[in-house]
Amino acid sequence: MVTRRVKLTGGEVVLTRPPRSSSRSPAGGGEPAGPGFAYKIGWLAIRGIPEQTLVELCIDGDARPVGLEEGVKEAEEFGCFVTPPTRDGWVLVASKALLEMCSPPMKLKLQLELLSKGKENEAQYFASDRTIDLYAWARARGGRCERLYVHDGFDVAADEGKRGPGEPPKSGTPSEKDVVELAARWSVDPRVLTRSFSTPEPRGWAGQLRDSF
Repeated sequence: MVTRRVKLTGGEVVLTRPPRSSSRSPAGGGEPAGPGFAYKIGWLAIRGIPEQTLVELCIDGDARPVGLEEGVKEAEEFGCFVTPPTRDGWVLVASKALLEMCSPPMKLKLQLELLSKGKENEAQYFASDRTIDLYAWARARGGRCERLYVHDGFDVAADEGKRGPGEPPKSGTPSEKDVVELAARWSVDPRVLTRSFSTPEPRGWAGQLRDSF
């Protein structure tokens, strides 16, 4: 087992993970076409905030330019990857450490409301890790959180706002597939990142996730 200490506002969280397995492999097997992520990872989809502003907000110290494949690898190893804007204006921020962003749920709600302040701004959060039975999604627009759902362990830790199209049935436990398919419907399918960009070789930014984020 490998442990990594990640400092978050209000304390320190110790994350323990088994030997590395790709966050791109769903429980039923299969790999996405090209660089992508979706499983055992947390990510944000943000629209309305410039890419460079998000790089400065999320990455501690110097950020280095990277292609999609290197950026995804960084995110899977507890680093941070900030994508360039997609053709629809979404910037993704991905990191294994962002699995902890929804604990406690109210902290996530406040952060999304801050990120979505502005008439045209929107901030979404997704996380899934079947090894700890964590499934979460949330959405804020114009400074107001419209939807917040967190299933942590055996309990529903938060379920606020109106259920939207594409969400899994309320009965039963969500799955990793539910989370990523909802992300694809709301904003960007992270399993096939190359399909979301206009340029053939998009480049984003990678580095260490800021402790206070």
